[in-house]
Amino acid sequence: MRTRDVRILDSIAREKRNERWVASLNRDNFQGDKAEQQEKIFDLLEKEREKRQKLRRSKQEAGILKSKISKSEKKSKKTVRGDHFKKKFRKTFEILFDEEEQRLKRNLKNENEKVISYQTIKAPNSTKPARKLCVVCGDFGKYKCIVCGVSYCRIKCKNTHEETRCLKWNI
Repeated sequence: MRTRDVRILDSIAREKRNERWVASLNRDNFQGDKAEQQEKIFDLLEKEREKRQKLRRSKQEAGILKSKISKSEKKSKKTVRGDHFKKKFRKTFEILFDEEEQRLKRNLKNENEKVISYQTIKAPNSTKPARKLCVVCGDFGKYKCIVCGVSYCRIKCKNTHEETRCLKWNI
């Protein structure tokens, strides 16, 4: 049993606490537009490459560096394939779905039709109640935590939940 002070919450307080918890997780997980970040990185790389090329040219003109070696003196060099383009122009999951939705909108005959895409499609609501699963192991949760209201299946899972996951200590 718990030896510390326990606050028992009603369903409304639990719901608010859960919303705050999810909001804090979303703030932690939020990442800006990856496409913009990649563009900035590639711009910086391109500037750095140009800077190095200018430096190399100036050193060659000053005679510090030798000019390119003739083909007979040149060692065999590994040929570069187009793999770097795959990294440079990689698209994120969101970008692919946005492009697909735009393509579907262009192909519509009637503007009033609804576009059926990954983001808009939705399964109907279930007629059966939601299953309560243990938050620790994923088995069917027969019991509820009196503090935060999540389900657990056995005492071992209850102890793990109280030690690590109970919302009382997270918010």
